[in-house]
Amino acid sequence: ILNSSQIDGEYLQKTITLAKRFYDPTKRFMGYDYVKYDEMQYTIYGFIRQGETEMAANCIQATLRDVTEAGMLGEEYRGAMTKDAEGNDYESVFCQGVRPSMFGAELIIDNVWLLNGYYYHEGGINAISLFEGNGGLQGIVLNNQTYNVSVSNNTVQVNGNDYDLEYGKVFSVEISFS
Repeated sequence: ILNSSQIDGEYLQKTITLAKRFYDPTKRFMGYDYVKYDEMQYTIYGFIRQGETEMAANCIQATLRDVTEAGMLGEEYRGAMTKDAEGNDYESVFCQGVRPSMFGAELIIDNVWLLNGYYYHEGGINAISLFEGNGGLQGIVLNNQTYNVSVSNNTVQVNGNDYDLEYGKVFSVEISFS
């Protein structure tokens, strides 16, 4: 819902407040009970759309960390308290539902792309700066044309052309589909 253009005003503010109530960067999957691809990615895109870029960046990092720790590509992920070999409590991650599943792979791919500054959600060639440093993707093919995207803090380079990139804002390259 955070990513919808159809809510605004009081309803949008209440939705953001609800999302923040569960958000906890010290917990697995940022405090959300479970993670599935569409819910997490639309939450991340919604945080970006609403200007909550730090929350989006933390969700990206937590998702990559926790899905990878689960050790399996699956439909759904949860955190759970368990004990290590010495009897100490710790929170682990496990996968449930359909497994193996492309949803787990999509969580990793989409978030690695976001980590590297490539914003796929809107289609076309888009870039976003949520992390310091360099990133990008090479060899993206759309309409039989190959695109190379490099992101460095406040600059995006697409096929050798430099553009200004504002932190936390999506930058789109016009593409001709003739």
